[in-house]
Amino acid sequence: MKQAIRSALVVFLSGASLLAADISARADVLYDSIANAIETVTANAIVNLEEGYYATDNGRSRLIWAVAAGSKAKIKFHYGLGSIQSGTIDFGAKGTTVIVRSELLCSKISIRKIAVDIGGALDEANSDFTLEEPGRDCKEPRSQLTGALEDSLVLNQDPSRLFTGSVFSGSDNFRKCPDSHCYGKFDKFPLAQPVTKLTLFGDESDSTIAFDLKLFRGASIVWPNSAGFVKLGADSGVQITNAIYTPQNKAGSGKLQKLSLAVDDGSLVFGSTTLMLAKGSSFAFDNLQIRSSDGSVSATGGSFTGTLGANSQITLDDSKVGKSSISIAQASASLVDLDMEFKTGEASITGKSGKVDIEANSADLNLSPTERLLLGTTRLGLVFACPVAEPDCHPFHWTRGGLVEIIGQITPVYSSVRGGHILFPGQNELQIDLGEIQTSDLHVDTRDNLTPISGRITKLDLNFSTTDWKVDSNTRIGAGSLRLYSEDIGIDPGDQYPTGKLVFSGKIRELSSSGIGNFLMTGNSTFNFPASRQFHDEVKIEDGKVDGNVHVKGNFNALADATLRIEEILYYRGVGDAKVSFHVESASASYTVSEPSQRGGFTGGQTVASMTPRTIGLTLQNRFGLEKQEVKFSGGNWSMPEQNIPVAMALTVATGELVNVNVQLGNPSIGIDYKTVCSPHVNINTGSYTLNGHIILSLTGAGGKFKAAVDSLVPAFDADVDDRGCKTIAEGICGLVGSMGGGLVGVAMGIACGDKIDEFKRQAHDKMAAAADSAVKSLSVESTF
Repeated sequence: MKQAIRSALVVFLSGASLLAADISARADVLYDSIANAIETVTANAIVNLEEGYYATDNGRSRLIWAVAAGSKAKIKFHYGLGSIQSGTIDFGAKGTTVIVRSELLCSKISIRKIAVDIGGALDEANSDFTLEEPGRDCKEPRSQLTGALEDSLVLNQDPSRLFTGSVFSGSDNFRKCPDSHCYGKFDKFPLAQPVTKLTLFGDESDSTIAFDLKLFRGASIVWPNSAGFVKLGADSGVQITNAIYTPQNKAGSGKLQKLSLAVDDGSLVFGSTTLMLAKGSSFAFDNLQIRSSDGSVSATGGSFTGTLGANSQITLDDSKVGKSSISIAQASASLVDLDMEFKTGEASITGKSGKVDIEANSADLNLSPTERLLLGTTRLGLVFACPVAEPDCHPFHWTRGGLVEIIGQITPVYSSVRGGHILFPGQNELQIDLGEIQTSDLHVDTRDNLTPISGRITKLDLNFSTTDWKVDSNTRIGAGSLRLYSEDIGIDPGDQYPTGKLVFSGKIRELSSSGIGNFLMTGNSTFNFPASRQFHDEVKIEDGKVDGNVHVKGNFNALADATLRIEEILYYRGVGDAKVSFHVESASASYTVSEPSQRGGFTGGQTVASMTPRTIGLTLQNRFGLEKQEVKFSGGNWSMPEQNIPVAMALTVATGELVNVNVQLGNPSIGIDYKTVCSPHVNINTGSYTLNGHIILSLTGAGGKFKAAVDSLVPAFDADVDDRGCKTIAEGICGLVGSMGGGLVGVAMGIACGDKIDEFKRQAHDKMAAAADSAVKSLSVESTF
């Protein structure tokens, strides 16, 4: 919102910068480009002259102008096509007197009116002057008259010099003589300006105003310091109805009736802001009272209006957050009852009322290094107005350096959101897909640093997508979609955080945590968190819900499907509770047991025992879980009484041969190769079991745990031996029991021996149960939240 208001002000400030440069009449690139863009100028003025003798010298003759006390001249001129087209200087009925003197000649002329033609040439036909009869001052009248008058007393070729008091062609060369003779070396006389005051006025007799300047269409106005240019459209110009200027103290005042610029193209740079102007843009000031003195210029009263043509663009380049841009469909701004001050290094603009209206096609706003917003169609209106209780308030105040004070109302805002991103600390980037923002009337007062904008957001609808969301260093949530929605958000004066109601909802795709494996949340897994906040209060989450189906992948090929529901979630002022329902609907795991072959020697032979790998399969027999178990939150920790949930799983293992005992006789060291004499097989007889275990689930302090363990395996493991034709070679089997390790191969050797067979069956039973226990425990986790 602040970015949009800042952009709107560019429409006004660009016009104000032109006025500041134009009325101060500085001889810089801006002023020169305006002068070069002049198509026509028409002006009327009264010139007050200071009594005295003024001389110009062109090397051939010297003109001495005798200005009587109280002398005035009325001037009119029309400028066009790059030069004076016509003009008059009327000294009235009394007239004025000049003497043109050279080494041998002298002429005395009484002048009542001087007229000029195209290019500034003396128009004798329309002039009124008299060459006097010879007398004491001039005894030999001769005609060097025309050249002398054109050099000294016709209108200045540059009409813009009117504002500096240089009205006459010789104004910059006049020197003041001590007496009417003006004898002596010319450059010994001091430079002097006969004009003491210039008064612009309108003339009803020919319906002309005091000063009327029109600018060429297609001409370019160039701003200094590489600040840009404006290519002019039709009907650009300046009109002044009256003005007074005193050259001696460079002070003046006047009424600027209109300053208008129509734009066909352009680009203006204001610090970090660039304004690309499209055809149809315009700027205008009307009815300003202007005063200039001591190097400062003020303009009061009157109004400003500005528009941006379709497809104009505003670019904001911030070194900290990046570049933002706004594409304009149409925009306008106005300020009424202006008060503007411009002086070296300082500037201020104040307005008592006005408005700004913007309709943008799109906007790309970098709000911070981690926040970017892409907007579609956006409408923004701003009305400058003060509270009734503040009669001395100024709703708009700008000073050079970027300080802006704004007071008023923002009319209902509408904006469609097309994209963007937000990056929270320690998280992956949250992508904004689509959205919509609407407001009611908003109040703006930038004097309030805490809440410069206040009011109601009537609709906020943002849809997000993200790859991962990190809960802690070990836990990650993959959210398929997120939505932020509200129809009631308040921005209240004096409260730095919003009030109202907001719903945060979405779909969960995946949850993973070290020690658990991956939880795959299926497509209908959702969450919904309604949040609210009152004035100067904390956020309250009420009736939040998480509802989904969970698919778990763990170690040992563990697979599980469960339902999870967390409902009645309440959180407020650091305290909260919820009800958790969690049921494992189905689960399975498998674990393959295998051992390498074992080799043992005895007198006259060797025995090789080889195991056939066996896969232990686990399948949940009945669903189990929690139903609406209450969970508490306080002091930064979640808590739930420890739950011990019994669970039964079916365990299966393939029957048949487990270990093959190959007894061989021979002695390769004396040339007798080994030869199998018998090969007992240890076989598994029972392949189906029930694994009884339990799940421990708890939340205590800042941590939580989910532990699974095996309690019993029934029935008892059963196995026997085929082909016991090795009894005569007891040393080859029983003699090696205990030397082939403590694994299943070693256990099978004990069973094959037949001695203490029940003990070895029990060992096999325990090893199978331990393998199942390892598979079940792979689902356990302890974590810190």
